[in-house]
Amino acid sequence: MLYENGVFEDFESDDTNIQKKLWFKAKYIEKVASVYQEEVLKIITRLKPKDTYIMSIILDALSEMDIDNIEKGYEVIERAICKKEKYPSDWIWYGVKAADIALKVLPEKKKIAFKIYELLLEIWKGETTGYGRDESHFRGHEYNDLLFKHYNKIWEQYPSEATKQLLGVLEKYYESADEDDQPDDPSYHLYITIEDLGNINNRYGSDYVAPLLQAICKAGRTVIEKEPEKVNELLKLLQAKEYDIFK
Repeated sequence: MLYENGVFEDFESDDTNIQKKLWFKAKYIEKVASVYQEEVLKIITRLKPKDTYIMSIILDALSEMDIDNIEKGYEVIERAICKKEKYPSDWIWYGVKAADIALKVLPEKKKIAFKIYELLLEIWKGETTGYGRDESHFRGHEYNDLLFKHYNKIWEQYPSEATKQLLGVLEKYYESADEDDQPDDPSYHLYITIEDLGNINNRYGSDYVAPLLQAICKAGRTVIEKEPEKVNELLKLLQAKEYDIFK
């Protein structure tokens, strides 16, 4: 009823003064989220706030719900992570919260957990060229935290599935970096050794690709330890991929 009566219409305002006044409305949504889940879900899936703090509160509201309703509210997470405007605070306001929500829905909603991490882990070639051209939804050290302080819990529980997901993220990155006028395999241009992969604090020319490779190695070792029967399947998957880095 509150939504139908226009109580939340001004959430999409660009006016900073209006946005600050809306913080109280957002906190009310969070406060009642666990009690009136269906009603709140209808509201937050419709809202498209431009204020970072408000969007963060809405994610908090979603996290208060049962896992079935969290699954229904996936678009709220997608909207927060994939927004066009990027700010240094995005990891704190959105990234950590989305990662925690993904872990919360396990094991019952494993599919949605992996879907959330698919968003979080995405990296791509930026519009600029040369060193530092890679981009992510988060900064380099935050991406490192995402992999080794959050996603590591995924590969500990689901080693082979997590390894496949990480390989898919890397493959999509190279697809974004593979230009028609560049005949070389783009994976040639990463200068990193096997020894380098043992140190998660070293990125060696990429804030994103190097730690992603390190995570793949760690997840792969977990497959060997916990799911040895799936190692051959992973090796065949690697051999079938286009770029030489997988060979």
